[in-house]
Amino acid sequence: MSTTRFRADWFFGTRQYRHLLADFYQQYGYEQRYVQVDGSHFSQMVQRDLHVDTVVQKDALHSLGIEEKIVKWPKSNQAHTAFFLETRSCTNQGHESPGWMTTCQADLLFYAFELKDVGLLVYLLDFPRLQRWFWQQYLPHLPHPAYGQCVMPTENRTEGRLVSIAAVVAQVPTRCYRLPFTGGCEPLPLITNPQRFRNRFLLRKPHPAGAGQNYGEPAHPEDRS
Repeated sequence: MSTTRFRADWFFGTRQYRHLLADFYQQYGYEQRYVQVDGSHFSQMVQRDLHVDTVVQKDALHSLGIEEKIVKWPKSNQAHTAFFLETRSCTNQGHESPGWMTTCQADLLFYAFELKDVGLLVYLLDFPRLQRWFWQQYLPHLPHPAYGQCVMPTENRTEGRLVSIAAVVAQVPTRCYRLPFTGGCEPLPLITNPQRFRNRFLLRKPHPAGAGQNYGEPAHPEDRS
């Protein structure tokens, strides 16, 4: 995919859809228990040092730290097909610093793509497994050193790699969900082609949500993980 197109859509943040994330965590968490890490000195330390945005209670004695990323719908009207995995937070000479693919200590990565007329397409990834696979298996075997490299046009010139969704979910335990813009949370089979998923969803849109429709892609072997 175009690195230029992705740069324009990356800095979207999670504020606009905080209410949709709340719907998700209320369904995902134990007895709807979750805490958004924000608004205090302690919260700032957790976000800065651990890169955790939300803590979710998964059962009575088990909680999970989650890092959140949301990428907006592109002006091209063609869905993104890759994750941006940050390798260096700053690349300016004398101020270099590692990216969240190194520093993040979260248990899960909540990575969502805004899909026009559909909602948020969410990938919930096992983050430690993603880190190990990325650094130990993916990067050492690239076709060339600059493959997928992307530098953001910001003051820090943040650097990372664009890695296809299909490649990541084939190697990293991942769950997939749709968060409708009207609220709610719908579990999905793994979606490796968001544009195809969107096209199929819009064709089937008149059907009631949860009425047994299948938005997955079993008829397309090239998309299977």
